[in-house]
Amino acid sequence: MALPFGFVVSVVFLIGKWVADGEILAYRSLGGDVLALLWVVMLFGTLISVISTYSSLEWSPVNRSKFDQLKKEILWTQTNLLLEERGEIGFAFHSDEQSKTSEKLNALAGERIRGASLSVFDASDDLWKNLRIVLSGGPNEEVLVVIHARKAFVEKRKDKGELVLDLLDVDLEYGFSTGEKAAGGQFLSFERWKEPIVFQINQEARPKGVKRMGFTELLSAIVRSEDPQFRNEGISLLSKNLSFGTSPFFLGILLVPIGILGGKSESLINLSLGLAIGLGFYAMGLLLSGLMGKHDLGFAGWWAPNIVCVLLGMILMIRINGNR
Repeated sequence: MALPFGFVVSVVFLIGKWVADGEILAYRSLGGDVLALLWVVMLFGTLISVISTYSSLEWSPVNRSKFDQLKKEILWTQTNLLLEERGEIGFAFHSDEQSKTSEKLNALAGERIRGASLSVFDASDDLWKNLRIVLSGGPNEEVLVVIHARKAFVEKRKDKGELVLDLLDVDLEYGFSTGEKAAGGQFLSFERWKEPIVFQINQEARPKGVKRMGFTELLSAIVRSEDPQFRNEGISLLSKNLSFGTSPFFLGILLVPIGILGGKSESLINLSLGLAIGLGFYAMGLLLSGLMGKHDLGFAGWWAPNIVCVLLGMILMIRINGNR
Protein backbone atom coordinates (compact mmCIF):
# COMPACT_ATOMS: atom_id res chain seq x y z
CA MET A 1 0.00 0.00 0.00
CA ALA A 2 2.96 2.35 0.41
CA LEU A 3 3.48 2.92 -3.34
CA PRO A 4 -0.20 3.58 -4.20
CA PHE A 5 -0.56 5.93 -1.21
CA GLY A 6 2.60 7.79 -2.15
CA PHE A 7 1.42 8.04 -5.75
CA VAL A 8 -1.98 9.46 -4.72
CA VAL A 9 -0.53 12.06 -2.36
CA SER A 10 2.20 13.18 -4.77
CA VAL A 11 -0.11 13.57 -7.79
CA VAL A 12 -2.81 15.49 -5.87
CA PHE A 13 -0.16 17.67 -4.21
CA LEU A 14 1.58 18.44 -7.52
CA ILE A 15 -1.54 19.21 -9.56
CA GLY A 16 -3.03 21.21 -6.69
CA LYS A 17 0.14 23.28 -6.57
CA TRP A 18 -0.03 23.87 -10.33
CA VAL A 19 -3.64 24.99 -10.04
CA ALA A 20 -2.81 27.35 -7.17
CA ASP A 21 0.09 28.87 -9.13
CA GLY A 22 -2.01 29.28 -12.29
CA GLU A 23 0.06 26.79 -14.28
CA ILE A 24 -2.96 24.75 -15.39
CA LEU A 25 -4.85 27.89 -16.43
CA ALA A 26 -1.88 29.15 -18.44
CA TYR A 27 -1.45 25.74 -20.06
CA ARG A 28 -5.10 25.59 -21.14
CA SER A 29 -5.06 29.22 -22.35
CA LEU A 30 -2.28 28.26 -24.76
CA GLY A 31 -4.41 25.50 -26.21
CA GLY A 32 -3.19 22.68 -24.01
CA ASP A 33 -5.55 19.79 -23.37
CA VAL A 34 -5.88 18.35 -19.89
CA LEU A 35 -6.22 14.93 -21.53
CA ALA A 36 -2.52 15.16 -22.37
CA LEU A 37 -1.80 15.69 -18.68
CA LEU A 38 -4.04 12.72 -17.89
CA TRP A 39 -2.10 10.48 -20.28
CA VAL A 40 1.19 11.47 -18.64
CA VAL A 41 -0.18 10.67 -15.16
CA MET A 42 -1.63 7.36 -16.39
CA LEU A 43 1.69 6.42 -17.98
CA PHE A 44 3.50 7.07 -14.73
CA GLY A 45 0.72 5.26 -12.89
CA THR A 46 1.22 2.22 -15.11
CA LEU A 47 4.89 2.09 -14.18
CA ILE A 48 4.07 2.36 -10.47
CA SER A 49 1.35 -0.28 -10.90
CA VAL A 50 3.79 -2.78 -12.39
CA ILE A 51 6.22 -2.31 -9.50
CA SER A 52 3.47 -2.35 -6.88
CA THR A 53 1.79 -5.45 -8.34
CA TYR A 54 5.04 -7.39 -8.45
CA SER A 55 5.78 -6.32 -4.88
CA SER A 56 2.38 -7.37 -3.49
CA LEU A 57 2.03 -10.61 -5.47
CA GLU A 58 5.58 -11.96 -5.44
CA TRP A 59 8.26 -9.97 -3.66
CA SER A 60 6.49 -9.32 -0.34
CA PRO A 61 5.04 -12.82 0.32
CA VAL A 62 8.21 -14.61 -0.77
CA ASN A 63 10.42 -12.45 1.44
CA ARG A 64 7.93 -12.73 4.29
CA SER A 65 8.34 -16.50 4.05
CA LYS A 66 12.13 -16.17 3.91
CA PHE A 67 12.05 -13.95 6.99
CA ASP A 68 10.04 -16.57 8.92
CA GLN A 69 12.56 -19.21 7.88
CA LEU A 70 15.41 -16.96 8.97
CA LYS A 71 13.78 -16.51 12.38
CA LYS A 72 13.64 -20.28 12.76
CA GLU A 73 17.29 -20.54 11.76
CA ILE A 74 18.25 -17.90 14.34
CA LEU A 75 16.22 -19.60 17.07
CA TRP A 76 17.82 -22.91 16.22
CA THR A 77 21.39 -21.65 16.18
CA GLN A 78 20.86 -19.41 19.20
CA THR A 79 19.28 -21.97 21.53
CA ASN A 80 21.89 -21.17 24.17
CA LEU A 81 21.13 -17.44 23.98
CA LEU A 82 17.40 -18.20 24.23
CA LEU A 83 18.01 -20.17 27.41
CA GLU A 84 20.04 -17.34 28.89
CA GLU A 85 17.36 -14.73 28.13
CA ARG A 86 14.22 -16.70 29.01
CA GLY A 87 15.66 -19.10 31.55
CA GLU A 88 13.85 -22.05 29.96
CA ILE A 89 12.38 -23.35 26.73
CA GLY A 90 9.32 -25.52 26.23
CA PHE A 91 8.53 -28.47 24.00
CA ALA A 92 5.20 -30.07 23.08
CA PHE A 93 4.57 -33.79 22.65
CA HIS A 94 1.78 -34.42 20.17
CA SER A 95 -0.69 -37.26 20.59
CA ASP A 96 0.49 -38.93 17.37
CA GLU A 97 4.18 -38.74 18.25
CA GLN A 98 5.84 -42.19 18.26
CA SER A 99 9.48 -41.39 19.05
CA LYS A 100 11.51 -43.55 21.43
CA THR A 101 11.90 -40.63 23.81
CA SER A 102 8.15 -40.03 24.11
CA GLU A 103 7.39 -43.75 24.52
CA LYS A 104 9.91 -44.23 27.33
CA LEU A 105 8.95 -41.03 29.11
CA ASN A 106 5.27 -41.97 28.90
CA ALA A 107 6.06 -45.37 30.41
CA LEU A 108 8.10 -43.75 33.17
CA ALA A 109 5.36 -41.23 34.01
CA GLY A 110 2.52 -43.71 33.80
CA GLU A 111 0.54 -41.26 31.65
CA ARG A 112 0.93 -39.57 28.29
CA ILE A 113 3.28 -36.63 28.49
CA ARG A 114 2.03 -33.51 26.74
CA GLY A 115 4.83 -31.04 27.35
CA ALA A 116 8.35 -30.52 28.66
CA SER A 117 10.15 -27.53 30.13
CA LEU A 118 13.93 -27.37 29.93
CA SER A 119 16.03 -25.01 32.05
CA VAL A 120 19.83 -24.84 32.13
CA PHE A 121 22.08 -22.99 34.54
CA ASP A 122 25.16 -23.00 32.29
CA ALA A 123 24.58 -23.53 28.55
CA SER A 124 27.84 -23.64 26.60
CA ASP A 125 27.98 -24.83 22.98
CA ASP A 126 28.03 -28.62 23.40
CA LEU A 127 28.19 -29.11 27.19
CA TRP A 128 25.36 -27.90 29.39
CA LYS A 129 25.54 -27.97 33.17
CA ASN A 130 22.87 -28.22 35.85
CA LEU A 131 19.85 -29.08 33.75
CA ARG A 132 16.29 -29.53 34.89
CA ILE A 133 13.60 -31.11 32.72
CA VAL A 134 10.01 -30.95 33.95
CA LEU A 135 7.58 -33.27 32.16
CA SER A 136 3.87 -32.56 32.45
CA GLY A 137 0.71 -34.21 31.20
CA GLY A 138 -2.37 -36.06 32.26
CA PRO A 139 -5.91 -34.65 32.20
CA ASN A 140 -4.97 -31.67 34.39
CA GLU A 141 -1.55 -30.92 32.88
CA GLU A 142 0.19 -31.82 36.15
CA VAL A 143 3.89 -32.35 36.77
CA LEU A 144 4.62 -36.04 36.20
CA VAL A 145 8.42 -36.33 36.13
CA VAL A 146 11.30 -34.06 37.10
CA ILE A 147 14.77 -34.85 35.78
CA HIS A 148 17.89 -33.21 37.20
CA ALA A 149 21.26 -33.68 35.51
CA ARG A 150 24.59 -32.30 36.61
CA LYS A 151 25.67 -32.04 32.98
CA ALA A 152 24.69 -33.12 29.47
CA PHE A 153 26.42 -33.42 26.15
CA VAL A 154 24.37 -31.59 23.53
CA GLU A 155 23.97 -32.37 19.84
CA LYS A 156 21.88 -30.24 17.48
CA ARG A 157 20.67 -32.14 14.44
CA LYS A 158 19.63 -29.25 12.28
CA ASP A 159 18.57 -31.37 9.31
CA LYS A 160 16.06 -33.28 11.47
CA GLY A 161 15.20 -30.42 13.81
CA GLU A 162 16.30 -32.42 16.85
CA LEU A 163 17.93 -31.37 20.11
CA VAL A 164 19.72 -34.39 21.60
CA LEU A 165 20.70 -34.45 25.29
CA ASP A 166 23.02 -37.13 26.69
CA LEU A 167 22.41 -36.77 30.44
CA LEU A 168 25.07 -37.51 33.10
CA ASP A 169 24.83 -37.65 36.93
CA VAL A 170 21.05 -37.86 36.88
CA ASP A 171 18.57 -37.44 39.74
CA LEU A 172 15.07 -38.55 38.83
CA GLU A 173 11.87 -37.69 40.68
CA TYR A 174 8.71 -39.42 39.49
CA GLY A 175 5.53 -41.17 40.63
CA PHE A 176 3.40 -38.04 41.06
CA SER A 177 0.57 -39.43 38.93
CA THR A 178 0.19 -42.60 41.00
CA GLY A 179 -1.17 -40.87 44.06
CA GLU A 180 2.20 -40.52 45.80
CA LYS A 181 2.42 -36.77 45.33
CA ALA A 182 1.84 -36.17 49.01
CA ALA A 183 4.82 -38.35 49.78
CA GLY A 184 6.95 -36.40 47.30
CA GLY A 185 7.10 -39.11 44.65
CA GLN A 186 9.99 -41.51 44.17
CA PHE A 187 13.67 -40.73 43.69
CA LEU A 188 16.38 -42.44 41.70
CA SER A 189 19.98 -41.46 41.04
CA PHE A 190 22.31 -42.91 38.43
CA GLU A 191 25.40 -41.93 36.48
CA ARG A 192 24.00 -41.78 32.97
CA TRP A 193 20.66 -41.86 31.14
CA LYS A 194 20.63 -45.04 29.09
CA GLU A 195 19.75 -43.39 25.80
CA PRO A 196 19.88 -39.69 24.82
CA ILE A 197 16.67 -37.71 25.18
CA VAL A 198 15.57 -36.21 21.86
CA PHE A 199 13.37 -33.10 21.62
CA GLN A 200 11.86 -31.92 18.36
CA ILE A 201 12.66 -28.24 17.85
CA ASN A 202 10.54 -27.84 14.71
CA GLN A 203 7.53 -29.87 15.74
CA GLU A 204 5.28 -26.82 15.92
CA ALA A 205 5.98 -25.79 12.34
CA ARG A 206 2.80 -24.87 10.51
CA PRO A 207 1.93 -25.12 6.82
CA LYS A 208 2.83 -22.05 4.82
CA GLY A 209 -0.07 -19.57 4.80
CA VAL A 210 -1.48 -17.88 1.71
CA LYS A 211 0.23 -14.60 2.67
CA ARG A 212 3.61 -16.28 2.39
CA MET A 213 3.17 -17.78 -1.09
CA GLY A 214 4.34 -16.15 -4.29
CA PHE A 215 1.91 -15.64 -7.16
CA THR A 216 2.56 -18.88 -9.06
CA GLU A 217 2.78 -20.94 -5.86
CA LEU A 218 -0.50 -19.53 -4.52
CA LEU A 219 -2.26 -19.94 -7.85
CA SER A 220 -1.13 -23.55 -8.05
CA ALA A 221 -2.24 -24.18 -4.45
CA ILE A 222 -5.69 -22.75 -5.19
CA VAL A 223 -6.11 -24.98 -8.24
CA ARG A 224 -5.03 -28.11 -6.36
CA SER A 225 -6.87 -27.42 -3.10
CA GLU A 226 -10.16 -29.13 -2.35
CA ASP A 227 -10.80 -26.92 0.69
CA PRO A 228 -13.43 -24.26 -0.21
CA GLN A 229 -12.31 -21.99 2.62
CA PHE A 230 -8.69 -22.07 1.46
CA ARG A 231 -9.72 -21.45 -2.15
CA ASN A 232 -11.90 -18.46 -1.20
CA GLU A 233 -9.15 -17.04 1.02
CA GLY A 234 -6.54 -17.45 -1.72
CA ILE A 235 -8.72 -15.95 -4.46
CA SER A 236 -9.67 -13.02 -2.21
CA LEU A 237 -6.01 -12.35 -1.41
CA LEU A 238 -5.03 -12.47 -5.09
CA SER A 239 -7.85 -10.06 -5.96
CA LYS A 240 -6.86 -7.72 -3.15
CA ASN A 241 -3.20 -7.65 -4.16
CA LEU A 242 -4.03 -7.23 -7.86
CA SER A 243 -6.55 -4.48 -7.11
CA PHE A 244 -4.22 -2.48 -4.89
CA GLY A 245 -1.22 -3.24 -7.07
CA THR A 246 -2.89 -1.80 -10.18
CA SER A 247 -4.64 0.99 -8.27
CA PRO A 248 -2.19 3.75 -9.34
CA PHE A 249 -3.31 3.29 -12.96
CA PHE A 250 -7.01 3.55 -12.09
CA LEU A 251 -6.50 6.26 -9.50
CA GLY A 252 -4.63 8.36 -12.04
CA ILE A 253 -7.88 8.74 -14.03
CA LEU A 254 -9.51 10.28 -10.95
CA LEU A 255 -6.58 12.22 -9.47
CA VAL A 256 -6.06 14.59 -12.39
CA PRO A 257 -9.61 16.04 -12.39
CA ILE A 258 -9.75 15.97 -8.58
CA GLY A 259 -6.49 17.93 -8.44
CA ILE A 260 -7.71 20.45 -11.00
CA LEU A 261 -11.08 20.98 -9.33
CA GLY A 262 -10.03 20.72 -5.71
CA GLY A 263 -6.43 21.92 -5.69
CA LYS A 264 -5.65 24.70 -3.19
CA SER A 265 -2.72 26.98 -2.53
CA GLU A 266 -2.20 25.51 0.93
CA SER A 267 0.04 22.45 0.71
CA LEU A 268 -1.49 20.91 3.82
CA ILE A 269 -4.93 20.88 2.23
CA ASN A 270 -3.60 19.17 -0.88
CA LEU A 271 -1.82 16.57 1.23
CA SER A 272 -4.96 16.00 3.29
CA LEU A 273 -7.01 15.59 0.12
CA GLY A 274 -4.57 12.99 -1.19
CA LEU A 275 -4.62 11.09 2.09
CA ALA A 276 -8.43 11.19 2.17
CA ILE A 277 -8.63 9.69 -1.35
CA GLY A 278 -6.13 6.95 -0.48
CA LEU A 279 -7.88 6.03 2.77
CA GLY A 280 -11.30 6.16 1.11
CA PHE A 281 -10.08 3.84 -1.65
CA TYR A 282 -8.83 1.28 0.87
CA ALA A 283 -11.89 1.61 3.12
CA MET A 284 -14.26 1.05 0.20
CA GLY A 285 -12.46 -2.11 -0.87
CA LEU A 286 -12.32 -3.40 2.69
CA LEU A 287 -16.01 -2.72 3.33
CA LEU A 288 -17.33 -4.15 0.06
CA SER A 289 -15.11 -7.23 0.22
CA GLY A 290 -16.39 -7.90 3.72
CA LEU A 291 -20.04 -7.51 2.71
CA MET A 292 -19.70 -9.52 -0.49
CA GLY A 293 -17.53 -12.11 1.24
CA LYS A 294 -20.65 -13.43 2.97
CA HIS A 295 -21.74 -14.65 -0.47
CA ASP A 296 -18.25 -15.89 -1.46
CA LEU A 297 -17.79 -12.81 -3.67
CA GLY A 298 -15.25 -10.99 -1.55
CA PHE A 299 -12.76 -11.03 -4.43
CA ALA A 300 -15.12 -8.80 -6.48
CA GLY A 301 -15.41 -6.26 -3.68
CA TRP A 302 -11.72 -5.39 -3.92
CA TRP A 303 -12.18 -4.26 -7.56
CA ALA A 304 -15.09 -1.91 -6.84
CA PRO A 305 -12.83 1.08 -5.91
CA ASN A 306 -10.97 0.80 -9.22
CA ILE A 307 -14.24 0.79 -11.17
CA VAL A 308 -15.51 3.80 -9.19
CA CYS A 309 -12.27 5.68 -9.94
CA VAL A 310 -12.64 5.10 -13.68
CA LEU A 311 -16.31 6.11 -13.82
CA LEU A 312 -15.99 9.14 -11.54
CA GLY A 313 -12.78 10.27 -13.25
CA MET A 314 -14.42 10.13 -16.70
CA ILE A 315 -17.41 12.15 -15.47
CA LEU A 316 -15.17 14.83 -13.97
CA MET A 317 -12.98 15.01 -17.09
CA ILE A 318 -16.07 15.52 -19.25
CA ARG A 319 -17.15 18.29 -16.89
CA ILE A 320 -13.74 20.00 -17.09
CA ASN A 321 -13.62 19.82 -20.90
CA GLY A 322 -17.21 21.08 -21.07
CA ASN A 323 -16.24 24.20 -19.09
CA ARG A 324 -13.32 24.99 -21.39
